[in-house]
Amino acid sequence: MRRPEIINPSHWVALALIVLLPFAARGIDGALDDVPAGVLLLPYFEVDLGDPNGPDTLFSLHNNSAGPVLADVVLGTDWGLQTLQFTVFLGPFAVQEIRLRDVFTGAFPNIDATPGCPTLGPIDSDEIEAAIAAHRGEATALYSGQCAAQDLGDDLLRGFGIAVFPSQCSAFGAEPAATQGFNPANSNLLWGDYTLIEREAGVAVGELLPAPELAPVLTAASSGSNGTSPFLPIVFAESLPGIWGVPLALADGATTEVIAFNIPRQLTPQGVPCGSTPTWYPQGQNELTAYDVDGDSVSLDSFRPFPAVTNRVTAGPIGFPVPFDQGWLRVDFTSSPVFFSPAALSGRPDDTVFSYVAALQRDDGRAGLRRGIALPESLEP
Repeated sequence: MRRPEIINPSHWVALALIVLLPFAARGIDGALDDVPAGVLLLPYFEVDLGDPNGPDTLFSLHNNSAGPVLADVVLGTDWGLQTLQFTVFLGPFAVQEIRLRDVFTGAFPNIDATPGCPTLGPIDSDEIEAAIAAHRGEATALYSGQCAAQDLGDDLLRGFGIAVFPSQCSAFGAEPAATQGFNPANSNLLWGDYTLIEREAGVAVGELLPAPELAPVLTAASSGSNGTSPFLPIVFAESLPGIWGVPLALADGATTEVIAFNIPRQLTPQGVPCGSTPTWYPQGQNELTAYDVDGDSVSLDSFRPFPAVTNRVTAGPIGFPVPFDQGWLRVDFTSSPVFFSPAALSGRPDDTVFSYVAALQRDDGRAGLRRGIALPESLEP
């Protein structure tokens, strides 16, 4: 039997062409465009602080303008609770790489203090230790001795990140001269990428950071975080897609891991007593359907493989069963009456969705990270 390559089937390519036809150099409202934006999402990260050859995550921020900018970076747990926040200075057309192993050991980028911008600088070691405990799902001082993440028993730090420009500092007047005057219409200046690194396996796979654009109606007063939730800046950015398709390859030793990010509407910025879970956990989805290469499908709606805000799940018996060797998966996060509440976060429209899905595939020593394709609701496979 010929080993199937990790490639999209022919109808998958056709779907890609259909979806990508409207792409233009300038951003399309409500679409996940690879254009500069005011918000960048790091949808998932893993860091193993106990093993220098263990998993790590690297991401980069690129300034697409001829003037210097400040961008706030906020890290959150897989339950969506903020841990660390720091500000990155980017010179004209500059690139800043950020390795999260360095961040969790106290080495932050561009730590020279800027007057009036207290988040640009070293973070107290006690706060870093509390953040590490939070990401491991242990009791943490950041949330009054409560827990802020899943405890999956392997000591890995899991979570996600958000970078926002203008930073909270620059929005309120402590910015380099070139960014004086906060004009959201001119604030879509960032782009970047991220890489998941597994040194022992010889794997480093990456993708562009999802980039929601800031809306021209944004005001300076609404641009900053409240210090307890990293999501408020995103409330004023365009939606990310809600329906995704990702390729599946499972034959002859090939594996597919699905990375899924989805913000629940009931999210609150408080920890919970260790051993318990937030009221919104586990999340479900509106639809989860697997298709084979011939278009035959099977519903997986009864499974909840993506219970947290950010998830990495292996397709198969451990994560969720797939009865096909090769095909694709349709995931719909647009609504879920059981796990979603109409009461949105402050200022968030009821129809706003912030989700992202990608596939990490391995086969015969090769590996790749593939962003899912955003699917329109009416598109039939």
